[in-house]
Amino acid sequence: MKRSIFFLAFLTLVFSCNSGDSSQPQSESENNFYALTVGNLWEYRWYGIDNEGNENPMDLHETISIVGMEEINDNLYYKFSRTITGNFNGNYGFVPENGEHFEYYRDSLGYLVNSEGGIKFSNNINDSFIIYPSYEENSGIVNSIAETQAEIVMYDTEAGTFDCLELIVSFVRDDGFIYPAKNRVYYSDGIGLVKDDHVFLSAETAGYYRKLQSYSFQ
Repeated sequence: MKRSIFFLAFLTLVFSCNSGDSSQPQSESENNFYALTVGNLWEYRWYGIDNEGNENPMDLHETISIVGMEEINDNLYYKFSRTITGNFNGNYGFVPENGEHFEYYRDSLGYLVNSEGGIKFSNNINDSFIIYPSYEENSGIVNSIAETQAEIVMYDTEAGTFDCLELIVSFVRDDGFIYPAKNRVYYSDGIGLVKDDHVFLSAETAGYYRKLQSYSFQ
C-alpha cells in the first residue's frame, strides 16, 4: 500500500532558493563537497525501522550516477541517473517506480540546487531556511524548516565510516503545532549523500531510510 500521503520524501521536495546563480561547472581544482564529477557512481539500499527502532534491510535498491551535464535556464547542471529496483507496482511512494529516472543538480554557493530551483542540501554551517512549497495535511498547512548543524557527525555504512554534515528538517503546522517527526540528511565532504530519512509526521523515528552501500569515483 502506498504511503506517500504519510511520508515526506526529502529528495522530491521542491522549494525556493535565493542562493545565487552560476553558469560555470564545478572544476576539480575547486572544493567539490558534493562530488559533482561526471562518471561518479553511488549505490544505496533502503531500510525499514520497526517500532523498537531496529533496522530491517529491504530489497529496495538505488544506483545513482552522474552521466553528463546540461544547460538549463542559462545554468549548467549535472545530469543524475537514478535507477530503482525493488519498488514493484510503485508500492513505496517515497521513491520512483522501478527503472531509470533523471534529475539535475548543481552547486550554488554551497547549496545543492535542482533544475526547478529547489535546494536539496546546504553545506553552510548553521544555515536555516524554509522548504517550499508548503503542503496541506488534514489539520492544516505544514511548513518544513531545514537547518544545517555545526557539529560533524560520524556515520557508519557498508561503504565505510564518514564525517558528515547533518541537515535536520522539522515540520511545523501553520497554527504553530510542531510535529515530533524530524528528517535527517547526511552528506560527507567529497563523498556526497551518505544517508537520509523518510518519516511519518506523527512518529519520533524514521519510517525508512536510505544508506550508502558502495561508491566509485572518477
